[in-house]
Amino acid sequence: MFRHYLTHSKLCPAQVAFYWKGADVTFSNHVFISYAHSDNDPKIGSWVSSFHELLEAYLESTLKRTKPVIWRDKRLSDNEVFDKSITENLAQSAVMVAIVTDNYVESPWCQREAQEFCEHAEKTIGLAPKNLLRVFKVIKRPTESEATLPKPMRNITGTQFFIRMSNEERESDDENDRAFELNPEFGEPFAQKLKLKVSRLAQDISIVLKELEPANEAGAPTSRPDDDKPTVYLAQTGEDRLEDYATLRSELLQRGYRVVPNGVLPSTEAECRAKVEELMATASLSVQLMGTRSGALPGGEGADSISVIQNEFAVQRGRALRRVVSLPRWMADAAVGEQHKEFLTGMLSNAELQGDCDLIGADLEVVKTAMLSALSDIERGVLKPAKVSAVKSIYVIFDRADLAASKPLRTALEEHVTVLKSAFSGEPDAVREANIQNLAACDGVVIFYGSGSDGWKAAVDGDLLRALAFREGRPFKIQATWLDGELTEDKEDLLGGPNVIESGSEFDPRMIMPIIEALNEPDDG
Repeated sequence: MFRHYLTHSKLCPAQVAFYWKGADVTFSNHVFISYAHSDNDPKIGSWVSSFHELLEAYLESTLKRTKPVIWRDKRLSDNEVFDKSITENLAQSAVMVAIVTDNYVESPWCQREAQEFCEHAEKTIGLAPKNLLRVFKVIKRPTESEATLPKPMRNITGTQFFIRMSNEERESDDENDRAFELNPEFGEPFAQKLKLKVSRLAQDISIVLKELEPANEAGAPTSRPDDDKPTVYLAQTGEDRLEDYATLRSELLQRGYRVVPNGVLPSTEAECRAKVEELMATASLSVQLMGTRSGALPGGEGADSISVIQNEFAVQRGRALRRVVSLPRWMADAAVGEQHKEFLTGMLSNAELQGDCDLIGADLEVVKTAMLSALSDIERGVLKPAKVSAVKSIYVIFDRADLAASKPLRTALEEHVTVLKSAFSGEPDAVREANIQNLAACDGVVIFYGSGSDGWKAAVDGDLLRALAFREGRPFKIQATWLDGELTEDKEDLLGGPNVIESGSEFDPRMIMPIIEALNEPDDG
């Protein structure tokens, strides 16, 4: 992108001319790093210098053959005059990266840098041209308040460059646990996490820089083939899912999709509701990551959380809005606060709360696949099929060694219902996805417990516990265990339990009738 103008323009090698809506703006820096000098103390690793070096390397890789120009005031302290070079470089920078700590928000120099960048941006091409922010907040350590920062920066969702650790020195999602910056001085795991975060940041910055691409030789702005891509409402979430949020947002931006909201939602309930409704109306797809924490409470204690508000307006859009909701069941069990726990539990079982969404309890890769699949459907004009299943289906889960032993059972079931069976062939990811799809689609499950080990049975039970989260809350009509083969101690322990069937020495087709009857029972309501 920059290579064309660096080769053909009369500007100095570090300069690139940008044209945006007719405004001719010249930037000499790709990135301006704004930071408190006390956060770069060499006694504790010169964190900002290390960050700068990593960002430059990853950004150069992302921008291909363009050498990134990153400006940073390298004086030893903030206690010097706010000189002309800082003002000039702020105005000549396409993007600002603010390294936020309590030191930063309390520093008059940092406050002024943030204010001047935002004001100059708004006077020229804007702070968020094409809905892509030119300010990135790197939260090195959580702050008590950001009240001293300009409002546009307070409204930006930052990226955590820290982890929380419990007293036992285990990584934690509890916001009450202590925060530790991703400092390479703390060891290799911290260094690796830092590199991953900076790499992702570099990719996101490169997306903004490419949107500010220089004009072509004729002087006209470069056309954008992805302008007609659908808008995605990526719902704001609690602290424990911010990493997943950042991953999905980066993926969407790199694929050219417009993502809203572009910043933090208003802090008062009325304004928050109005903004969510306004932005949701522009979107074709909503993606919501629900976690153990509710996110902001714009109405104060006891009011609806941001998770509830966003879900409410998404449901109101009905089938006009495709929806992907990520909610692993264990997160509902571990939810913080009775109000949030009640909401998440309801999302797993209450059809009114769910609306017409794809509710997924699997890992983030499955969520990403569902998101991209929905976007593909939207772009091709394919409507989401209605939730209709006239033919009942049963998923028979068995160990590969029981392929032959389970056949009589499967054959008998096939006379009454559609039988889905475990997948074994193919790439591991494809096999896993096929079995997840079976769990999502079936009306009931039979576990054929024959040659499978006790560990195998425990793994199957775990999958079934998690299955409800990606079945849109729809419970199994029947969940039976079919005991076959040698009667081990673990199998004997199951005898007499609900829906446990011991096959005996010879297969009797009449033994499947309780399963068929349960499948054919009318749905509640």
